[in-house]
Amino acid sequence: MGSPVVVAYDVGTSGVKAVIVDAAGRVLGSRVRTYGIDTPRPGWVEQDIETMIAELGRASREVMADVGVEPRDVVAVGVTAQMFSLVPVDGAGRPLRPMLSWLDERAAGQAAALARRIPPDRQYATFDALLTAKDIVPRINWLQSEESSPDGRTAWYLDCKETIVARLTGTIAIDPAGASAFRLTNPVTGEWDAEACAAADVPINRLPPIHAATAVVGTLTPEAASLTGLPAGTPVVAGAGDVPASQVGVGAGAPGGAHLSLGTAVYLGMVADHHLVDPGRRLGPLSHVVPGRWILWLEIATGGAALSWLD
Repeated sequence: MGSPVVVAYDVGTSGVKAVIVDAAGRVLGSRVRTYGIDTPRPGWVEQDIETMIAELGRASREVMADVGVEPRDVVAVGVTAQMFSLVPVDGAGRPLRPMLSWLDERAAGQAAALARRIPPDRQYATFDALLTAKDIVPRINWLQSEESSPDGRTAWYLDCKETIVARLTGTIAIDPAGASAFRLTNPVTGEWDAEACAAADVPINRLPPIHAATAVVGTLTPEAASLTGLPAGTPVVAGAGDVPASQVGVGAGAPGGAHLSLGTAVYLGMVADHHLVDPGRRLGPLSHVVPGRWILWLEIATGGAALSWLD
């Protein structure tokens, strides 16, 4: 048996990256597989999870071959992914429709209706944000009103990373940072907030159980093992979305640390050791991967996507 390694997957908007890292944190190799987005109507942006999973498997096998690592040397799998997307899944964690991308704006009517019911000051106090069509809550409201399943097959509402973890392990789980992106958690307890869920008309029993980002939430199923080329039973941690993962990756884990990410979108984040609010209601707090810490962050959607459009 060789030296132990970890395989990580970064499931982004334009593609997935598979990375192999050794016990000292050195990157031994990486592979990228690309995929696209679908725009079936103006303002609608969707992605097919099964296509993303298939490319994840190809990237996994390719990087393993590139580095020459034996599958038995992989001791754990981690996942990060784009945030603020939405996938309704069944009880087995299987997607019931294409993912509503974080770029999707079809829920503008639901966001406007929410704003009429809950004024800005109360919204920010309740949800840590002024909710727009780019947020998860209005998207859930849209699914409830426009695509409500008559047979009640929707068991869980998941973001992108959580859907990938569910497909790899069969386990439904979310990390604290990912949960806070739903804007439905209590900033003191870190748990789902029943009052916020009621105000947003979101069923709390369809929100995934919350686990620490570093917690092992499941193991690779035989199907996932066949897909990725890794052994069945390999531990998979809950992981964290791209915003907190980027924060850790650049070393901005301590209070006062900041980072700027230039990807499909541009976003910046600043670390604090307590829950902060913005008097101007423009910056939204997110839980950090580091327990007890927070990220005050802002996104500009037209980053690298604008360059792609220009090309």
